[in-house]
Amino acid sequence: MFSLTNNNAKNNNFSFEGGNLTNYGGLILFKELFEVLKLTELISKYLVTNDQRHSPLYSDTMIVIQLIFQILAGHDTDYACQELKDDAYFYQLLESKQVASQSTLSRFFSRATEETVEALRQLNFELIQLFLQFHQLDNLIIDVDSTHFTTYGKQEGSDYNAHYRATGYHPLYAFESQTGYCFNAQLRPGNHYCSHGAVDFLQPILKGFKQLLFRMDSGFASPQIYTSI
Repeated sequence: MFSLTNNNAKNNNFSFEGGNLTNYGGLILFKELFEVLKLTELISKYLVTNDQRHSPLYSDTMIVIQLIFQILAGHDTDYACQELKDDAYFYQLLESKQVASQSTLSRFFSRATEETVEALRQLNFELIQLFLQFHQLDNLIIDVDSTHFTTYGKQEGSDYNAHYRATGYHPLYAFESQTGYCFNAQLRPGNHYCSHGAVDFLQPILKGFKQLLFRMDSGFASPQIYTSI
């Protein structure tokens, strides 16, 4: 039987036999999954940042792993690590065995570049291709659409969108409808039309996957998009 106090066992049975409780004990299931996927190696393979540090305590790969665990635990802000560092179990999920501080996470985001975004996109594609091996799908149905995120203040790229009658961002998304996998995402200024940049947005999907069917609304009805597909 697999116990939370003995997380080196490799089987599918989990049990709790008493002792102190933690809100984050269930993350051990994700840790097991990450080990099967060799996620740490995959992130190291693709991740690119403008890292000019000398002898850092936390590698960029370690920081990404921590951010993933934080998001899985329901914390979508970097300063949540202030709470997590006091948890008796969370740090054991991390390769560094200690939780990186908010300032360390913030500096990671400042090192991110356009190449970082593209690297994470390629990592996402490889994981999707791996997961699709477990699905018996004749075709992939890609839903492409835009949405609106309201912003407050003077964030870069934030602008007024007449359709939503609000100020914010107007990102573009592509999801596979049968599995829910996110094939691509792009943050755009709020005043961009729904199909602005859609041709370039679709190219990585077209190159990486076959047997595709696309589903879009009338805002994407343009000869350029039809030709690219």
